[in-house]
Amino acid sequence: MKMSLFRLTLGLVLFVSACESVGLPPEDLDGPRVSGDRLAVTADSSPLDLGFEDRSSIADVGPSSPDAAPPTPDAAPPAPDASLRTGDGLFARGCPERGRTRAYIIDDPAHRPTGAEVLAGPGDVVLMNSRAAFVVQGPEVRKTWWYYGGGLIDVVPVDGDTCRQAGEEHFGELAVLLGEADLGAFDTSTLRGFAADRLEVISDGRDGGEARVRVIGHDDRFWLVELELMKRAAINGGRKLLSEPMGIEVSLDYVLRPDESVLRLEATIVNRSERARGFQVGLFHIFGDATEVVAPATGGVSIGGLGVRLGLPYLGASARDGSLAIAMLDARQGAASVSGVDVLIDVDEFLVPRPLPPGEAKTRTFFVAAGPRGLQSAVTALYTAVPETTTGITTSLLPLDIEVRTAEGLSLPGAEVRIERPDGNGGWLYADGGFTDETGVLATLIPTTGEFATIRLRLHTPGRTPAEPTLVRVPDETSVQLLAGPLGTLGLHVLDAADDGPLPAKLTLFQAGVEVAKAHAHPDGLRLEVPPGHYEFAVTRGYEWAPSNGEIDVPEDGQVDLTVSLAHVVDTLGFLSTDGHVHAAPSPDSTVPMPLRVLTAAAEGLDVLISTDHEIISDWNPAIDATGLRPYVSHISGIELTPSLPEHLNAYPLVQGEGTRGGFPIWYGLSLGQIFELLRDRGAGVIDLNHPRNGCNYLCVIDYDRLTGQPRFTDASALGLPEGTALFSFGFDTLELMNGHTPPFVDNARPRETGVFEDWMSFLNFGHWVTATAVTDTHGLDGPGDPRTYFAATSERSVDFDEQELTVAMQQGRALISSGGFARVNIGDAQLGDTAHVFNGAATLDLTVTALPEIDVQEVLVLANCDEVARLIAPTPDALIKLQVQVPLQLERDAHIVVMGFGRRALPRGLAQFDPHAVPRFVTNAIFVDADHDGVWAPPGGKTCTYVLPD
Repeated sequence: MKMSLFRLTLGLVLFVSACESVGLPPEDLDGPRVSGDRLAVTADSSPLDLGFEDRSSIADVGPSSPDAAPPTPDAAPPAPDASLRTGDGLFARGCPERGRTRAYIIDDPAHRPTGAEVLAGPGDVVLMNSRAAFVVQGPEVRKTWWYYGGGLIDVVPVDGDTCRQAGEEHFGELAVLLGEADLGAFDTSTLRGFAADRLEVISDGRDGGEARVRVIGHDDRFWLVELELMKRAAINGGRKLLSEPMGIEVSLDYVLRPDESVLRLEATIVNRSERARGFQVGLFHIFGDATEVVAPATGGVSIGGLGVRLGLPYLGASARDGSLAIAMLDARQGAASVSGVDVLIDVDEFLVPRPLPPGEAKTRTFFVAAGPRGLQSAVTALYTAVPETTTGITTSLLPLDIEVRTAEGLSLPGAEVRIERPDGNGGWLYADGGFTDETGVLATLIPTTGEFATIRLRLHTPGRTPAEPTLVRVPDETSVQLLAGPLGTLGLHVLDAADDGPLPAKLTLFQAGVEVAKAHAHPDGLRLEVPPGHYEFAVTRGYEWAPSNGEIDVPEDGQVDLTVSLAHVVDTLGFLSTDGHVHAAPSPDSTVPMPLRVLTAAAEGLDVLISTDHEIISDWNPAIDATGLRPYVSHISGIELTPSLPEHLNAYPLVQGEGTRGGFPIWYGLSLGQIFELLRDRGAGVIDLNHPRNGCNYLCVIDYDRLTGQPRFTDASALGLPEGTALFSFGFDTLELMNGHTPPFVDNARPRETGVFEDWMSFLNFGHWVTATAVTDTHGLDGPGDPRTYFAATSERSVDFDEQELTVAMQQGRALISSGGFARVNIGDAQLGDTAHVFNGAATLDLTVTALPEIDVQEVLVLANCDEVARLIAPTPDALIKLQVQVPLQLERDAHIVVMGFGRRALPRGLAQFDPHAVPRFVTNAIFVDADHDGVWAPPGGKTCTYVLPD
């Protein structure tokens, strides 16, 4: 996974034993040894230790095909000839030559590809020719999201003639999976991962042939899927234990031939068990963040509870400055999703696996193609090098020149042309495409398995009036001209109504009442290209600023400018707002660059942004400074640990450590309590239990009993832990009461999967002072802070905030959650999180509820020990101050007091919408009342909550 812009389109490519079983030849790799140094790296050596290794360490691994003689390693290449032409970075050891390949182990951190997403470093291996370069991670270097070494980590197109990269590095990472999957009983399946032990350059290409790098390893646990399958089994009443070694030997050969921008990956497994078994080999892949993923499936079917998309010729990822295509040899490919990752399978062989007899081997071949431009360049490279890639049917390439012009006859460089193919159901699907050159032409090759191909061309030119698609039959047509629609431009400046100072804000555009565009304006202004026409607009800045609405006409091939003033209306003095669950590009499942994520937060009026990327501690402060948004938003570094079992956890503040992943805590195989200890040791002041019910997550899995405060489920081994391990711990500080706008209250139709509010009340009832929070868990362009958490702070501006105040507030419950409303609550001098000492149970609750006039708050509930003790009707639900009242309370025992408010109408345009009857406008954290004034607050213990939500 990359430190910067990231995207998880996980191509978990999974295959059934499809290849023909072959016996190992008597020759193994204990061939002639080479005197002197050789190119090898082992998992128990330093990445820079390139010394001699005994070849017996890789004995008994068969060659990559049954007829091939086992290659022997070349001697280490001599030092580069000073007379050779060289370049920078990847080319420092010499420029690639046509007709030749190279393979070498990086021994200098400067000798690697360039780019924001590059991971290569010393100990990794480069395979390069005049068209492309590929980098394989060394056995022991941990810099990827994937747990083990030996995978592909960088791919760049190369221009050997100019000795430079021909495009950006957009690959992500790739790793090999191994398993025995049963679609009929998928919960009991085994999916493990390849872990490298040893890496060698078998052939460095100096002889004019291919470059070949071999990685020898073993199978190890794929924790994400492993724990997810155990979780599914437990939910369904079954019991699945942690997987054990599969009894196989595994080798991966990475092969690059001269003048091809396609890398072959030959995965060979040998069955060393005592019975025939249907082993599977696959690829786990994460595409780079700047790419758009293309998976052109032509149909779908449900198999064993999994939805499988059928008819995939390849998986692609496209950007203007580089593209990728991944495929496997001789397969009818399909894609499914498991544990949040995509799976590409050979459908035929997945349904009818071929057992591999003991002692025999099989090899499966995969391809990774690199292109310097849009997707078409990678797809062309793939089919040029391997015309029988996926089906065994030869694919030919038919030329087609596509010219794009404006209505005035001007050529349009950089226009994206999407090539669509019939989907088999009377529709069309995006399968290929690219961008026009400086002359407005895309010279493309159309893959076909017949004599002709019928395709549809669609211009994808945001900001222009959409053009009708054009039907083309090749080779009957060898050139076609497309006309782009007119372009419109909207300029926006947002000002503070109090002093005319510039503000960041969000712009949402509507046509005929339907949202059609959304953008985030920087304080310096926004220039947005949109199709010409009439629009309604909403300019918003979160819950505290009055929105601005209106209508505007965007002219053809012109620009209209809009200036809007926003007034700060809701007084939150004494509090700052935060969102404790936010993702950006460092997360594998987010494509939002850090600068844009910072802008989305500032545009929503959020004061403090907490980064919680998956398994990486990243610092977003450089992005804040680079965008000039420091006056508007501050940042705290955190992390989201993502075990399927026990549960996802956020932790902050954390200091970024060394390495590309910031020194994140390794949670694999630990219990909830052990992970809490690990995070505290790492310096976390706040630990958050994430979404513990939604979709039967951890509190559902262990069947937490709200009346006893203990889990009913106690089989630790079924959750991957040693027998007797405690399955629950109260070592956390906060609970995601609202993750997005999911209703927090129990649904009587699904009581085990819902009811985080009742869980929180149970925690308080047993004396565990857990703070409730509202977060977005945003991964896309939906802004942070909708909903949000307000925490007590002495500073008035985010730029002045003290992160220790946030930590203390979250630890002590000095916070309230908001999806549009705000409340000030106290009992005497006791504020949120405090204890009020009263006599004879008599207490007075001072309550003020505010919100934008456009956001209604109709009813307010007051709960004592989760029982409704007061229901208040707001007298002015459409005013700024909805309710200002003193509520007398007569308590029979010590109690925790929580207040929540509800509305009935939709929020203003531009803000996220939700069901106002099921999602509160606000919920306060508790004020604890010592009703008998004995100086001690005594929790009530387990009990059933009694309250009624508004109609």
